Amino acid sequence: MGRGARGAKVWRAHREHFYQRAVHGGSSHGRVAIQVLACNAVLIACAGAAALGYVWPAMAGAALAVAVLLAILERRARPAA
Repeated sequence: MGRGARGAKVWRAHREHFYQRAVHGGSSHGRVAIQVLACNAVLIACAGAAALGYVWPAMAGAALAVAVLLAILERRARPAA
C-alpha cells in the first residue's frame, strides 16, 4: 500500500525505499549501488533484445532482474524507521 493511501504525508522525507532499508540493515552504500548497477545493465540488455524483436523474452528478463534485485535488497532490509 502506498504512503498516501496509508495517510502519510507524501511530501515528507521517509526511509521506505528498498535501497534505503538495505543500507539501514547493514549493506554498504557501495554494495547496494553495485547491485543496482548490475540490475540496470541487465535492463539495458533487455531493452536491446526488445529493440531486436525479442519483446516477450526481454520483458520476462527485465521482470526477473527487478524481482531478484528487490529480493536481494529486501533480505538485508530492516523495517522503515
